[in-house]
Parts: sequence; structure tokens; C-alpha cells
Amino acid sequence: MAGLQASPAFANPVSNLVDQYNTNAVPAGGVDEVVVYAEERRKNELVNAVDKGFVSVGGVATATAAEAGSAIVRGAEAVAQVGGAAVAPPWFAAWVANDNNQMTALANQMTILQGQVYNVSVFHRNELAFRSLTDGPIQRPCKTIVGFGQAPLPDMIPAGGVPAAIAAVFAAPPPAPGILAVPPPALPFWEFLNAEPPTRAEIGYLAIFYNHTFGIVAGDNHQEQLSKLRFFLIGV
Repeated sequence: MAGLQASPAFANPVSNLVDQYNTNAVPAGGVDEVVVYAEERRKNELVNAVDKGFVSVGGVATATAAEAGSAIVRGAEAVAQVGGAAVAPPWFAAWVANDNNQMTALANQMTILQGQVYNVSVFHRNELAFRSLTDGPIQRPCKTIVGFGQAPLPDMIPAGGVPAAIAAVFAAPPPAPGILAVPPPALPFWEFLNAEPPTRAEIGYLAIFYNHTFGIVAGDNHQEQLSKLRFFLIGV
């Protein structure tokens, strides 16, 4: 039989530390009545936490309705593995699939949020650098959009083609580069304010990597493109 993965992490990190809210992975063939009991106990704890509006430090909910619902599905899956298909209702398989899709979407949203939080400090330091208030380098924000994009304008890519080292960066198969990735050293970047700024082509390469146009439109000259890249690097 399939076994069970470890119970998924909570949006509230404090809940990840509470034993009765979490259960371990169970190997294939290892789901038995003891596991069913543990999953039933966990489900009841989470449903109770949601129904009574339990919160932890900072007023953050101990668990969400979606997380309690996931525990209900997990418990039903454990029962099905012990009792066989006869105990699983007809809608069970579709419900599990839908719940898994929702959990995947939630995990993706949490990753995007993590990237946005990381970029807040990057944008702040970059703004100080562009104002010449620090001697620090211009920092690379992380991606918050998965995959590669396209250059904002076709003529930003050299007619002779992309240099081999840069082409190798763009050769990664989908869905790479994922959220939280930063431009690798092979990709030219605006390292310091007093350094040579990126060329039109280099701005285009960064746009491809970030899957972002930076707001560049037809008719923008090089200085306008640099200005829009600067806005992107400070989060405007």
C-alpha cells in the first residue's frame, strides 16, 4: 500500500512545533490501526483549533480551515489503506486529488511570499546604493515569477545571437529557474552604481531571466530602459 507522507507544514510556523498537530511519514504497507488513531486524533485537534479560533503569538491562527480539511482527508486516506476500497466513499479519490492540488497551490503561494519578503531588504539596500548613500553593491533580487520570459523588445537581443555562456543559463529546462532563484554570475548585472551600466542586450537578458518586462515598451531609448531597470531593482 501507498503509506503516508509526513503531515504538511502549517502556515503558522509555531504549529509545526506542536506534537499533536503533526504526524510522521509512514512507509508503504505501514499504515495500521495505530496510525489511523494518530491521524484521527490529529484531525480532531485541528478541527477543534479552527472551530474555537485558537491563535498563537502575534494573533496568527493556529490552523486554517484548509489545513484542518487536509487533516480530514489524510485521516480518510489512512482508513482507506487499512480497510480497503470498501470503506472509501465514491468521491474519495477525487477529493484527495483536489486537496493535493490545493496544497500544491498553497505551497507555491508561500514560496512567492518568501521571495517577496526576501526582496524587501534587497530593494531597500539597492535604493540606498542608487542614492549613493552606501558603498555597497547593487544586489540581485530573487525571482518571484517561475520560468524564463522574453526580451521586452526583439531588437534588444544582438543580431549575432546570444553569447554561449549566457545561452547556457537559458538552456535550463522548465520550470527552471524557479521562484527564489537569483541571476547567476554568468549573467551580466549592474554591480555598482559607478560601474558601466548594462547594455540594451544585458537588460534584455535580465528581463528574460526574471520573466519581467521591467515596463519597457517600444520607443524607449537606452537611458529610459536603464531607468526602468533601476525601478525594478528598488521594487517600484
